[in-house]
Amino acid sequence: MAHQSILEDSELPPNTPWQFKFAVFFGVPAIICIYLVWWLTANIDNQVKLIINNQNILSQVVQAHAQNANIARDQILTQLNQISDLRSTLQQICVNTAQNSADRINCFKSVAPISTIGKFQTDSK
Repeated sequence: MAHQSILEDSELPPNTPWQFKFAVFFGVPAIICIYLVWWLTANIDNQVKLIINNQNILSQVVQAHAQNANIARDQILTQLNQISDLRSTLQQICVNTAQNSADRINCFKSVAPISTIGKFQTDSK
């Protein structure tokens, strides 16, 4: 017996396309499996590139938000320090213009304390 191809050995009509002969010999589930493996390997590269691109964009957005938050925090801390300085100045004016010790004591009563000790600290680098 001469060696013949598997696809030529089947009992299908002679004009049958090779794809159908292949499907008959190996079975439809195997063909589907082969197709899915091919499709995944052909398309996974594009998906990975898309995911990496999206991660880079998200990283840039998060970094921009973090920078904006740091700027806003520094501005708020600067304003709080200025308010604290203004409050100290007003207390000193109050003490200097007070006519007696009771008035001087009232200069240090606080309705809404700004800070407890010293200046507000920024941790910007």
